[in-house]
Amino acid sequence: MTQEHSRDAIRYDSVREGEIMLTPDEAERYAKQAKVLSKLLENKSVVAKYKIEVMFGKQRSVHRPTPGILSLWMSGSKLHGGGDDKLYLCPGKRLQRNTCESLLLENYNTSRGIVCPSCGTIWKHEEVIGELLLNLSMRNWAEVLYKFYRICEYNADIYLKYSRDDIRTVAKAQAEKATWKGSQALERTREHRARQLYPLRNIIKDTSAGADILSRFYAFLVS
Repeated sequence: MTQEHSRDAIRYDSVREGEIMLTPDEAERYAKQAKVLSKLLENKSVVAKYKIEVMFGKQRSVHRPTPGILSLWMSGSKLHGGGDDKLYLCPGKRLQRNTCESLLLENYNTSRGIVCPSCGTIWKHEEVIGELLLNLSMRNWAEVLYKFYRICEYNADIYLKYSRDDIRTVAKAQAEKATWKGSQALERTREHRARQLYPLRNIIKDTSAGADILSRFYAFLVS
């Protein structure tokens, strides 16, 4: 990434080095959640509550850091039933005000700002996080996917999309739109890009068979 783009990026700095594998505590926590979701998904009409979308540009690579944009959505939550609602992240941890990274819904928007029900802070519209622009190796992308899968209550489909444009061009064009009031450019174009899907049912099935979830996320990213 250029110096200009790296300034605009919201970084992810807490990834672990070494082998992609959950710690024993994480594995135990995930196994409990997967067991609950597996039971829930026996009802064929049940769908994932959330969607995690990662969009890569022309620079996707298995061997070097790849820039991309990550966004979060509430599945099919529009009142008319025809679309997804954009989700935002509480910026408390990013702004070093507190440790909060909770999901924020559109109906948390008030005339005074955006109310985070978890930490109780009222944020300015321009402070909340709409997308994350990251430049990571695929192993670290797998770590990021797991982090936000956990934030999404282990209840999300994962979409991997490809833009014909350089991802930095896309990010720069919406640099002023990556907050509560914006992100419209990404939302209008998100369904017109090539995509792969890793549905929640398959995630639960794969990991119930003994596969490590971080390894499965990595395999999905590089497939």
